[in-house]
Amino acid sequence: MKAAERGRHAAEVRAAEQAKWRRTVERAAGTVAVVLLLGIAGTTWGLIRADERREAADAALEHAAKKQAEAETAREGAVRSTETANAVIRFIDRKVFRALRPTDQPDGLGPDVTLREVIAKRLPDLDTDFKGQPVAEARLRLVLGNSFHYLGDYRAAAEQAERARDLFLRHLTQDHPLTLLAMSNLAACYGKLGRYPEARDLLERAWPVQQRVLSPDHPDALGTAYNLARLRLEHSQKAGDPAGCRAAAEAWEALNRPDPDGLYRAAAMRAVAAGVYERANQPAEAAADADRAVGWLHKAVAAGFRDRGRMARDPDLDPLRGRADFRGLVGSPPSVAPPPRPTATGR
Repeated sequence: MKAAERGRHAAEVRAAEQAKWRRTVERAAGTVAVVLLLGIAGTTWGLIRADERREAADAALEHAAKKQAEAETAREGAVRSTETANAVIRFIDRKVFRALRPTDQPDGLGPDVTLREVIAKRLPDLDTDFKGQPVAEARLRLVLGNSFHYLGDYRAAAEQAERARDLFLRHLTQDHPLTLLAMSNLAACYGKLGRYPEARDLLERAWPVQQRVLSPDHPDALGTAYNLARLRLEHSQKAGDPAGCRAAAEAWEALNRPDPDGLYRAAAMRAVAAGVYERANQPAEAAADADRAVGWLHKAVAAGFRDRGRMARDPDLDPLRGRADFRGLVGSPPSVAPPPRPTATGR
């Protein structure tokens, strides 16, 4: 009996010691687990910080590379601009200014030659003098095209604008500001030549891109917007369509240009509409648009428009010339009969 009790007691002691040992092992395992977890967390945090530092370093390198690329692009652009300017200056000096020399001098065409004759004479030289400089050639052709346009030679102007556009398309991009400017100038030439569908297509393609690439207020974008409104105006004017003229004027007015020239253009377009209404025997509509035109002229003068000579010569404003308020703006005296000459009296 006593032996059995001693066996049970020994078993209980062994069980207690085993339980104590298990608790010690579990505590040790827990401690090790905590240490391992802390180590893993620390390692993970260290890795995260290292990744952040590496990303920051990569971003700094990328920023530096971008700045270097921008500086290189700016430098190349400056070099190209200088080369273009030098090429244009050489052409003007050798082929334009020297043309005014006597005929017995190299490149001389005589002192009585006109600038228009010089330009026409030198056009073939553009193909050779600007070989290898297509953008410079295109820019000069764009300028020459504008000169022909102002001289009223719209066919020659269109030819130069076409050449400029094609060169820009080939050596720049379709969305480049110079390409878009050439398209707008070419459209103005086509409009003068009666090629309205082609002109409108060019303008309607160029204007939205100019607003995106440049800005709605950029001079090139505004010039295209005006060319488009002016094209619609002149097409409607030739067709005897007063409502079309008014719609063109309203399209320009919708841009809300506050500058003197923009306000003057609004006045001129309204005056054209007034004239077409007058010829269509609609005097009330003609008077309404004439009133609007004079109102725009007042705003233009208030904004700083001072070219009264332009107002006096501009054929667009002819429908307003019988109005006293228009004559007051231009500064011309009213057209009244002169007073009778005094009769001679004896002394």
